[in-house]
Amino acid sequence: MINNYAKNDLLPPPVRKKYSKDHLILLLFIYYFKSLLSINDIQTLLEPLKERFDLEDEEFNLSRIYETCYELQNEGLEPVVEDIKKKYYRSLKTFRDVELSDEEKERMQIFSFIIELAYDVYVKKLLIEKILDNITEDNDGKNVGKKKSEKETKNKDKH
Repeated sequence: MINNYAKNDLLPPPVRKKYSKDHLILLLFIYYFKSLLSINDIQTLLEPLKERFDLEDEEFNLSRIYETCYELQNEGLEPVVEDIKKKYYRSLKTFRDVELSDEEKERMQIFSFIIELAYDVYVKKLLIEKILDNITEDNDGKNVGKKKSEKETKNKDKH
């Protein structure tokens, strides 16, 4: 699988079949995103990181990026746990007025809880995809402009 990531330009190729710390950092990000995003979206997302690849002397390298993201995750964990608790307690209030056995009611409440969690993931995934679409559109616009400028230059040279 890792070789496929290198072939598909998600990951720079290994040097003499050896992977560096930066390779591992990119692999962590790929692993993290592959259950949510398409390979193309991951490629778009990781493009700026690949520009920082193997910059050990730089102050802003992949290790620093990873550390910053890890800190953000740690800081964001408590509100996520609180939100999950809120959704769980709200799900326990569902289907109280329906005549079901305790076991059926519990299964329906678990279903409600999962629906709430899934909807949250769905909305956030849509938001991520929209952001990545905008990045892709911006990059396409820059590429189109660049190609247009190159064509104009070639046309001017001919005249």
